[in-house]
Amino acid sequence: KHVKIDKTSVRFLIDGKRRIKMGIPPGQTTGRMGFYRKLPLGSGGKLSSLIVRIFGPQPGEPYVDVPRSSNAFFGGDAVQAYNDDGTYGGFGEMEHHDPALIAGKEPTSRVGVSVTHVLVGSDADIKAAGKTLLGVRV
Repeated sequence: KHVKIDKTSVRFLIDGKRRIKMGIPPGQTTGRMGFYRKLPLGSGGKLSSLIVRIFGPQPGEPYVDVPRSSNAFFGGDAVQAYNDDGTYGGFGEMEHHDPALIAGKEPTSRVGVSVTHVLVGSDADIKAAGKTLLGVRV
C-alpha cells in the first residue's frame, strides 16, 4: 500500500500510519521528486499543494546513506522517503542526498545544486504543473 512502482515512477504514501522508509540509488532516479497533498482547511478539497525537488544524481559517486542492515559503506541512496507511524509524532519526509566527501581522498570539496518549487492552487492546476515538472501524472 505504501510503495507503488510502475514504468515511470515510484509512489510513496505518507499518511503517518505505518513506519516505513525507502531509498532509491542514484542510477535509478531521474533527479525529480514531489510531494502532493490536497489541502483540507477551508478549501473543500478544491486546493492542493505540491513540493517538487529537482537535483542531479551522480551514479558511480560515493553515496553513503545505506540501510542499517547493510555492511556496505558505499552504494547508498540518492533519494529517500520516510513515513512515521506515530513513534515520532506521525509525519513523513522526502529527501535527496549528494555524494559524500571521503576523508583523505579527492575531491576535498563538492558543490550540490537543487531547485525546490512550492506550489499552491486549484487541484487541476497543481496536477498539471506536477505533470510538467515531474514528467508523470500526479
